[in-house]
Amino acid sequence: MRRLCTVHLSNSHKMNSFRSMRKKEVELLIESLKEQAHDHVAVDLSAKIMSLNANLTCLMVFGNKYMDEDLDKRGFKAVVQYVVRLAGTPNLREFFPFLGVIDLQGFTRKLKDLSKDMLIAAMDTSATSVEWILTELLRYPQAMKKLQRELEEVVGMDRMVEESDLENLKYLGMVVKEGLRLHSIVPLMHHEAMEDCVVNGFHIQKGSRIMINCYAIQRDPNVWPEPEKFLPERFVGSSIDIRGRHFQLLPFSSGRRSCPEMQLGITIVRLVVAQLVHCLDWEIPNGMQPLDLDVDEQFGIVLCKEKPLMVIPTFCSFDICDCCVLYLLFGYAFLGLSFSCYGHSRSFEHGPLGSGGSPGNHVDVKLEDLLFRPG
Repeated sequence: MRRLCTVHLSNSHKMNSFRSMRKKEVELLIESLKEQAHDHVAVDLSAKIMSLNANLTCLMVFGNKYMDEDLDKRGFKAVVQYVVRLAGTPNLREFFPFLGVIDLQGFTRKLKDLSKDMLIAAMDTSATSVEWILTELLRYPQAMKKLQRELEEVVGMDRMVEESDLENLKYLGMVVKEGLRLHSIVPLMHHEAMEDCVVNGFHIQKGSRIMINCYAIQRDPNVWPEPEKFLPERFVGSSIDIRGRHFQLLPFSSGRRSCPEMQLGITIVRLVVAQLVHCLDWEIPNGMQPLDLDVDEQFGIVLCKEKPLMVIPTFCSFDICDCCVLYLLFGYAFLGLSFSCYGHSRSFEHGPLGSGGSPGNHVDVKLEDLLFRPG
């Protein structure tokens, strides 16, 4: 199975062949969120990201995508969470090998019954990574604004982010690294000793089950200053990589047993985070303070949020007076023009009275040129 994934799904040619599909699915997500932004109500961003990732996975593997009810009446997210909890439950046979022939807890039977759903578990890792990164960006608005500025400078506001832009978005790379460090998606990595060996004076017998605590490694205060804080700037000038070359950061494990879909996962996470931050602004509902946003974890084979990420999508948040906003909205709408505002706060593109406009009736407005300055 590992060889099949590596040869047929992970090679660069195959990844590039799916690029247009990834772009289309992400655009559909953004359009859906823009429609909901008109209502200014909280949306379950966790569920939307999960559905996006499920669609991407099914299209790559089966060539088709499915509605929630096609898989199970509970829906994609509920099934994935159940499989993740089940697979992460301690199994007595792992600690007492002589119990191997006895399925005391019924895990084998349950996992066989859910064999079709194990594919869905693969969908959860990228979706959970995006969910945690967006959560931390909301908790640390200064990081969100810095990422938005980079996207405006590198990509501009006249188009969406392309996969070809990702390598030029350096701060985005730091944000993703820090998100994967702070929230290790797979907290415990299981291995087996293939031969007797001695490590730091400890004799490890062949066949021993070994669990690597990546969660603790990536929050070690001896390695990471202020490890509980989300600080993407810690990677400025750092050569630490997330591909397993540095043992202080192991989101995809390392060596021959590292994640075969690592490059695909990194690409999807960076692309989705970039689009969500670039195309929309986000508000925390109920007047909640950023650092009060829930970050409780639900333990399983994948460490996901205990509660879904509920946020309000908005088109933009102008740091200017209301009268200036009304002037722009009604003045340009009256002329039948769409407009883009930039240079002062977040950028915004919208058609006349919400219609989206057309290529022939678009103007650019720099907010700084419209503001009254003393003197």
